[in-house]
Amino acid sequence: EVSHLTDLLTEKRTYTMVNVNKAKFTENISVSDKEIADYYEANKNNYLQADKVKFSYIYLTSDDVKSDVHYTDDDLLNYYNLHSEIYTVPEKREISHILLTGDDAVEKAKEVKAKLDAGADFAELAKQYSQDPSSAQNGGRLPAFASTNQDKSIANATFALVKPGDVSDPVQSDFGVHIIKLNTIIPATSKTFSESKDDVIRRYVKQLSQEVFLDKRQIVSDISFENPDSLDLAAKEANASDKEHPSETVKVQVHDYIASDAKDLPFPFSEKAVMDKIFDPELRETGVNSDVIELGQNAFVVVHIEDYVAKTPKKLEEVKDVIKADISDEAAKSKIDEYVNGLLASLSKGESIENEVASGKITIDSPRTISRLENKVDEEVSKNVFELAHAEKGNINFGRYTGKNGDVYVLILDSVEHKAEQDVSRDDFLTQQITVMKSRADTFVLTDSARSDAKIEYNRTKKYLKNSSDKGE
Repeated sequence: EVSHLTDLLTEKRTYTMVNVNKAKFTENISVSDKEIADYYEANKNNYLQADKVKFSYIYLTSDDVKSDVHYTDDDLLNYYNLHSEIYTVPEKREISHILLTGDDAVEKAKEVKAKLDAGADFAELAKQYSQDPSSAQNGGRLPAFASTNQDKSIANATFALVKPGDVSDPVQSDFGVHIIKLNTIIPATSKTFSESKDDVIRRYVKQLSQEVFLDKRQIVSDISFENPDSLDLAAKEANASDKEHPSETVKVQVHDYIASDAKDLPFPFSEKAVMDKIFDPELRETGVNSDVIELGQNAFVVVHIEDYVAKTPKKLEEVKDVIKADISDEAAKSKIDEYVNGLLASLSKGESIENEVASGKITIDSPRTISRLENKVDEEVSKNVFELAHAEKGNINFGRYTGKNGDVYVLILDSVEHKAEQDVSRDDFLTQQITVMKSRADTFVLTDSARSDAKIEYNRTKKYLKNSSDKGE
């Protein structure tokens, strides 16, 4: 099985592609007004005006309800006190350190500390001994930091020092062993409530608006479901949710007719979920409000269909040019089919078709060689190349296919080569894949068999056994 699959995957096919020039077959095709009129009458349903829907809707975002957030200075002051860390710049300390690494780092640190205790200059010893290249030449000096912005061991030792000039005992960290000297203490600073008030208002409103939004969303969801014939009551109840501060934030709006093929619609109607609901036949036929359509965490929309205009045939004058092009395409397709059948007949007789290139009706590409694993051609071309049957030795095989754009191609299979090189990792991978595939097939058979033999009973009484002695229930 692995060998057979390897042959298929590594098989190399050399082919020549013949491109049929469609434009050559649309030349000199004339279409009369009568042909257009007759074609229109026979194919009216192919030229329909898109169906249209008129609807009412509620669209709400968390930003829309910011004006519904009401507060006093006491509310803001409480928020300020609860979030004082936002308005406080913590104490920072600037230090110098000597970093020692290696197996003998502790012993070295003791020697350096003894020299410091004897009155040696910290900066000079840092230049001489510190193994932190970024700070050693600067006397070991580091930028100021808060306790939460530094390695825990270093921070604890730094903030345990009492005054500038104090030096720590050797401290172990993930980087090595440090001796730390406190240079400067930068006290913590706080903004007053008055200084912070604008920012407090912004944060408070943002937080509360999310709560107000969720509250109104739930009311709209519940009321629009309980009163499915209109969105008016849902909007009214949502606006009255804060009895002390009734609002008009939640509005029922009416959207004029939207066609099902409309492009470049504004948000939220550009969302597929919304358009699907607007043109949902069940929603239209029942005449009820839609469910809440979620648009992320901070927006939703609910719709109610007011009117529907079904698809109708376009007027002849609107589609005259389109019909003319369609008739021309069909006539050209017929000519191309006849021409390609002639090419295939010549190939089946072993005749060359290269003389047709001069007519401009075809171009012939240079031969290309591809495999299923390695090819840089269009997927559609590759698929059709590998669908061609092997030709008998000394012969070629050929076929035609029509691309997605309507262009027609003739594929000539020149040769098929089987020379799979040995590849242990590839064969191991294929072995694993085949094993997994077979295992899954076995599992499907087993589960299907179990399902067919299973007897399932539903406990419709909703009585549940408490223990083995309750089996009598």
